[in-house]
Amino acid sequence: MTELNEYRKKVTRNIMEKALPQGKHINFLYDNNIPEGICGIIAGKLLEDNGKPSIVVTLTDNGIVKGSCRCNDDNDIYAMLSSIKSLLVQFGGHKCAAGVQMMPENIPEIINRLDNIAKPVSDSKRYDLEIKPEELIDAYLNIRTNYEPLGYCMENPIIKVIGQPDEIRKIGKDKTTATFNLAGMKFIAFRMADKFDMVEKTRPITLYGTLETNWYKGKSSPQFHVSDIEQKYN
Repeated sequence: MTELNEYRKKVTRNIMEKALPQGKHINFLYDNNIPEGICGIIAGKLLEDNGKPSIVVTLTDNGIVKGSCRCNDDNDIYAMLSSIKSLLVQFGGHKCAAGVQMMPENIPEIINRLDNIAKPVSDSKRYDLEIKPEELIDAYLNIRTNYEPLGYCMENPIIKVIGQPDEIRKIGKDKTTATFNLAGMKFIAFRMADKFDMVEKTRPITLYGTLETNWYKGKSSPQFHVSDIEQKYN
């Protein structure tokens, strides 16, 4: 089980570092390198990144594209899929999560239709609670103790935290992921290294994201998955 968790974490990290979803109001990711078993994990990560309904699919051996969908309370993924059922091979699920199958040639029209159906996510920063950097560890333990397993419309809460990170490093093959520590917590920001290039390092940064568990060589540790940042100068 530990080896499986580590494998999934490694694959998820590699995919998130280079993922370029399609869609304006949705995240639609079609990647044949994604194992079918982690499509739901990737969809959940994309949802955490920007709050948009997320569909992650991969090509199976029988030529059918298959995957998973996730969304928050702002949309209803099952209703969205029901409205385009003529374009799908099969689907099933509920408001916040679903499985889906489709033919490759239908993907452009599916993206277009779902993009028109999805409710736009507000440009304003959405978060559930604001906490101090020194409270991150306690918040992580509270979520893991009282709210897991997350899912079925029980989302991982979006947290706002303001702080001044230590040295920000770029990682990944293309150096597009940023990572740093703040108050003893590891932070990771997939595909956001360019945003951190623009911030003034001597001033605090406002960070939005979720607390999660990072597995490495059989050991777990708390981690803050950054979904957005901002820095105010007045």
